[in-house]
Amino acid sequence: MNLEFKKDILFRELKQDILSGVFPPGHRFPPELEFAKQKGVSFQTMRSALGMLCSSGLIARIPGKGTFVLDSSAFSRRKENGTKTILLLFPEYCGTPGESPLFDRELMLSVMNEAYLRGYKMIPGDQKHDTEDLLKRFQKGEISGIIWDRLLPEKRDLATVLHENGVPQVLVNRKIEGAPSISCDYPAALRQAGRFLRGIGHQEILLIDFLPNHEVYREREQTLREIFLCEENRNMGDFILSLPQSDPSNWYRIAKTWQQRPQITAMIVSSIHFPAFQKFVEEFQVAVPRELSVVVWGESDLFSRKSPQGYTILTEPRRAVGVKAVEQLLHILNGEPVSEEPISLDGELILRKGCALPRTTKGKD
Repeated sequence: MNLEFKKDILFRELKQDILSGVFPPGHRFPPELEFAKQKGVSFQTMRSALGMLCSSGLIARIPGKGTFVLDSSAFSRRKENGTKTILLLFPEYCGTPGESPLFDRELMLSVMNEAYLRGYKMIPGDQKHDTEDLLKRFQKGEISGIIWDRLLPEKRDLATVLHENGVPQVLVNRKIEGAPSISCDYPAALRQAGRFLRGIGHQEILLIDFLPNHEVYREREQTLREIFLCEENRNMGDFILSLPQSDPSNWYRIAKTWQQRPQITAMIVSSIHFPAFQKFVEEFQVAVPRELSVVVWGESDLFSRKSPQGYTILTEPRRAVGVKAVEQLLHILNGEPVSEEPISLDGELILRKGCALPRTTKGKD
C-alpha cells in the first residue's frame, strides 16, 4: 500500500498548474502563509511542496522579493544540456585529492564511487574559495547538487538561501532547517568507548577533543554525564580537555592535566590531537597501557587502523556517510521525498593492545 503525504499531493497539483499554464512564467505566488490558507493546508505542508517545486526547477525563491514561476521549457533545456555533477565542499581543500587528509579522502572516495555508480561525477571544492555564484552555477546546469562537509558557520546563510531557491543539498556533520543531514552518531560512539573503559575498571577517563562551539561541548558533556552517571553539579572540566585544533602547546596542556589529575587512568583522544598526545607520551615516558589506556577517536594520516601503533581505535563511518549522502541527494534530484530528521550512522570500536585493566597509579608499581 503506497501512502501519499499531503505535501506530495500539493506538489503534484501545483506542478500540473505550472505546466498547464494556470501559473505562467513570471507569476508570483502569494506569501507562504497566505498561500497555505488559500489551499487549505498547513504552513509546513506548503513550505515542503514549494521546496520540491524549487528542486524540480519550476519556481525560484528570491529573498526579499518573493517566489516566482520559472519558464519550465527553458529549465528542461538546461537540464538536458547540463552535466550530472555533484559538488563536494570541504571546510578546506588543497586542490589535490591525494594530498588531502585521510579524513577527507575517505569521504571523497566514497562520494566519487557512489556518484559514478549512479551516473554522476563528483568534483571536490573548498568552502572558503569555491562558493561564488553557486546559485547561478546550479541554474546554468554546471552542478546538480551540493554535499557540504562540516558546513562552516559563515556559510550557513548561503546554504539556507540555496535551499530556499531549490538547490539540492545534503549536509555532513552539520544541520540546517529543511535539508537532509548525515553524520556519525557521536554520542553513541563516545558512550561505546566510555562504557568499554568503565567496564574494564577505569573510573577516571579524560576526553581530549576539539570542540568548536558550545553546542558540541554541551553534547559531549551530556554524553559523559550519562557514562559516569554524574550529578549536574559535577565539574565536567574533570573529564573534558577542549584544545584548539592546532597549537604547539597542546602537548603541554595534556601533560599539565595528567600531572594535576593523577587518578586519570584512561584517555579518549581525538585524532586531531594525536600528534600532541604522542609528544606528551614521549616527553613524559608514559607507559601505554600499563599507566594509561588510550582510545584514539577517528583516523588521520598519522594514525589509522593500518598504523603500527597499538592504540584502540574508535572509527567514524566516513565511507558509509558518503554513500548515504549521495543516496539522499539523488532522492531530492529525482523529486522523491526525503526525511528532514538527521541520519546518524554508528562508529566502530577496534580493540587493540592500547587498553588494559588499570593496574597501577602513577609513580607506583
